[in-house]
Amino acid sequence: MKNYLKGEKVIRNDIKFLDAENIIEYIASNYKGSRKIVEIGVGRIPQIALGLREKLPETEIVVTDIEPNNLKQIPDCHGLKTIVDDITAPSMGVYANSTLIYSIRPPPELHPHLLELAKKVQADLIIRLLTNEPLYIHHTMHKIINYKKTVLHLFKFRDVKENR
Repeated sequence: MKNYLKGEKVIRNDIKFLDAENIIEYIASNYKGSRKIVEIGVGRIPQIALGLREKLPETEIVVTDIEPNNLKQIPDCHGLKTIVDDITAPSMGVYANSTLIYSIRPPPELHPHLLELAKKVQADLIIRLLTNEPLYIHHTMHKIINYKKTVLHLFKFRDVKENR
């Protein structure tokens, strides 16, 4: 992965998650041709979003976080759209027309909010939990994806043939 320059500071794009490349690969291969993909709660680790930007250059990649200072750390010159948003009271326009919403290690109290948002905008939802953390939401559309070194929780709310 590349390093990115933000002002005078180099933003290192080191993989912080051992399975980041697998997550990027899974999303890129399954959501090719998507118009928009949104990461919720990006924090200060935009590696997956930056990796998706490289692999899906035609897709709008949006990253959100409730903390503005986290988003200031993300390079603004590489095609990522950064938006301050609170998932407990989301700005629905941010997520409209998304094919996929994903979140890496979201706090358990946000799980229901993620599910509700994905259902409302009819986007698929991927949650990557901490290794032994339980999932605090249940839905008939839930599927566990074991992809190489990663375990993803997928909730399908869109037509698999449709790319938005």
